[in-house]
Amino acid sequence: DDQVTQKQRLLVLQGPIAIPRNVATEQTFQQDCANVSFAIGTPVIFQGLIVTTSLNDKIGTVKEFDKETNKYAIYFQEENVVKKALGAEEQFLHILFDLPEEEEK
Repeated sequence: DDQVTQKQRLLVLQGPIAIPRNVATEQTFQQDCANVSFAIGTPVIFQGLIVTTSLNDKIGTVKEFDKETNKYAIYFQEENVVKKALGAEEQFLHILFDLPEEEEK
């Protein structure tokens, strides 16, 4: 979209998702990421980390949000990964979820 600047990040949602999934009945919605935050308990996956690359593709759960630093505390689900990572920036977190199988036509 020509109106979206390179600095703007959009969250794109599609749904509602029925089971079995029927993509033809779903709608697409866009929201500026500046207006979206992760709820406590949201499953997330790290992607795009440059310094701590060993955490990329690791799965965790949002446990708290620090309003002063604007960062999240993430607890990891894997036993061999640090149990708590404070200071996770939103740009490196992606919501993790499973989609139902698409209905066969």
